[in-house]
Amino acid sequence: MRTATTTRERTPTRGGRKGGGRTATPRNAYQRIVATSKLPQLPGDTYRIIVRPRDGLNVTKVSQIRFEQALAMAAALAPAEMEEDIICPNRTQNSYVVCTPHEKNACAYGKAQEVRLGNCTYRVSVYLAPPDNMCECVIRGVDVDISEAQL
Repeated sequence: MRTATTTRERTPTRGGRKGGGRTATPRNAYQRIVATSKLPQLPGDTYRIIVRPRDGLNVTKVSQIRFEQALAMAAALAPAEMEEDIICPNRTQNSYVVCTPHEKNACAYGKAQEVRLGNCTYRVSVYLAPPDNMCECVIRGVDVDISEAQL
């Protein structure tokens, strides 16, 4: 009969990995969350609007068609004006991504403050997502006399 001589042999690790490290399960779970929270692949030459429901509205429990109709009413857009628009739910972040090639529609969506689903009215937070080719940075120490065009 063989007896354990080292701590590693006596105490198995949680994940059963050699060397005492953890298994990759937590990292894979994290990577899945990061991947699902990113914006879906949408056409690059369009406006992307993020719509975040408030007041307890759960994206997973609302029909996408009903939400599209409610958002169209809130934005005062006719169904014919929305034919080229794409609305994708992001269940991980409890939000919707609206993709439209028309600036008029993007402005209309941006002005929406609440949607009405059935007898309930829910507030929404709406903002325009930055384009893919935009660089995100902070410029410090800029003179107040310099205009945005000069920057």
